[in-house]
Amino acid sequence: MKQKQDPVLRIMKTETVKLALSVISKIAVVVVGITSMIDRNVMVGVGIVWMTNVIVMEAVEIVLMTNVIVMEAVEIVLMTDAIVMEAVGIVSTTHVNVMVAAGIVSTTHVKVMVAAGIVSMNDVIALVEAAIALMTVINIAVVMVTMTTMEVDILEGWGYWMVNLQTFRGGSK
Repeated sequence: MKQKQDPVLRIMKTETVKLALSVISKIAVVVVGITSMIDRNVMVGVGIVWMTNVIVMEAVEIVLMTNVIVMEAVEIVLMTDAIVMEAVGIVSTTHVNVMVAAGIVSTTHVKVMVAAGIVSMNDVIALVEAAIALMTVINIAVVMVTMTTMEVDILEGWGYWMVNLQTFRGGSK
């Protein structure tokens, strides 16, 4: 007995349908490829925008670096003025060293301030006096720490004496 063949299978086996399915699958692959290309182009476009942003940022950085160079040039001028003034004797290196030792100001700040005429010799001397006062406060703090250490030593000695007294009376051994 002959088996009856499914009409859908019979149509699927024809050459025209096979060719049509092959073309459709190839078109689908091409469509997917085009979509992928579009995605890549969008990503490349975004990348170009990022690159542009980086270039703009680098340009800004170059401007900032130029500003820094200009400021450094101005500072060099001020430092030169300060060195000339020191040579003339307007500011004394000793005063600067005392202030630097006290940690109030750095040598550069003093030179720049003196060069700009912001501080006078009286101000510098006042800063030196303030530095001496600060050093005195530091010394007082050191003495207080030493006294606290002595108090701890006295308390330790007192505790040791109390333990010995307890043992002497026949208490805990």
